[in-house]
Amino acid sequence: MAELFSKLTAESGSTPWGFTAIEEGSGNSFAPSSAQAYAGSYAFQAAFGGSSALANGYCSFSAVARVYTRFWMFLSADFVLAASWTAQCLFRLMQGQWSPALRLAIQSGGTTAPYRWYVTGSGVTDTYSTAEVTLNAWQQVIIDWIYATGSISVSIDGTSIAAASGLSMAYADASRLYYGGTTEYTGAGNGAEVYYDEIEAFDAPPVEGGAVYSGRGIGRGIGRGIMRMARDKSGLWLPDRKIWQPGFAF
Repeated sequence: MAELFSKLTAESGSTPWGFTAIEEGSGNSFAPSSAQAYAGSYAFQAAFGGSSALANGYCSFSAVARVYTRFWMFLSADFVLAASWTAQCLFRLMQGQWSPALRLAIQSGGTTAPYRWYVTGSGVTDTYSTAEVTLNAWQQVIIDWIYATGSISVSIDGTSIAAASGLSMAYADASRLYYGGTTEYTGAGNGAEVYYDEIEAFDAPPVEGGAVYSGRGIGRGIGRGIMRMARDKSGLWLPDRKIWQPGFAF
């Protein structure tokens, strides 16, 4: 497991604040803000003026066949879409600049109010979630995209939004992630804001937690090491699943 880029927190630095670049449409902005923060004092704010869907930071990296990303997202209490029955893309996984492999969007219904989550992409059957769209609260988004098995998994606060395997994907790898608004759809309405914090991405799900252990490990041999507790794809601890990693010096 390796990081695809360093964790992004909006706490320090100058533009582009750890992203490869920032994209802002007319009347929109994407920058650190103290109006909301999941951790620390700042989060990245995508602010929309109503005439463009573009307000994001993106990260480029060497192409990989699996992407596991997690981040915290906050939709403002007055978040609306620019029109009824349209959408605003809030995350995009790409092969290079022009080939979208996976998108997470929010869609309006018969009014401009947010109605449901929408997941689409290369080989991905358009999926509309029945999960309630929550405003004015931080939610953790976890996305796992695997070319080898044609698999995707998208969850928000532990609730599955989309999950599938055996998909016929057109793109064998990914090399760019967009956090914020992109231009596929009509976009968010004037005054809508989306915040992003604690953004991470890896080439496989990270194994976290654990306790120092000295004694017999899994399989042969006796020695020092660490017994790590695993998490599932939604980020929940799995206390009955542990991984022995020998050879650690204390």
